[in-house]
Amino acid sequence: MLETTPTKPSRANGQPQGLVARLSRELVRLPGIGQKTAQRLAFHLMKTEKEEALRLADAIRDVKEGVSFCTQCRNIAEGPLCEICLDPKRDTTTILVVEEPSTLYAIEQSRAFRGLYHVLYGALSPLDGVGPADIRTHDLENRVQ
Repeated sequence: MLETTPTKPSRANGQPQGLVARLSRELVRLPGIGQKTAQRLAFHLMKTEKEEALRLADAIRDVKEGVSFCTQCRNIAEGPLCEICLDPKRDTTTILVVEEPSTLYAIEQSRAFRGLYHVLYGALSPLDGVGPADIRTHDLENRVQ
């Protein structure tokens, strides 16, 4: 006879409860992840081997503990400077300003740009009240002077 571990019953609306609901709530906070996808991912993680799920948890923790921002360009880095700023073959006379690291990496994949970058982590939006001080343009100003 197959024994099962008792679980909390689902609410009347069919949503998971307890730890699965907590995982779903955390996953839905990620960009591009809606409620259905979060639940699908949570149930997938429940079905995977424990070691596989723990590798994912370890990778997330390692990124949060080991990755910071480049002190020169604000790209992601595992040390004080990112790999791009450390590259002596880069054209140091040109700086391309980008909104997010994802844009930087998309440009890097094209191999068309060999200069340096500066990541703002935001965009100017006067209609939304986002000005230069809100996206730390002073870092860029200090860099080009």
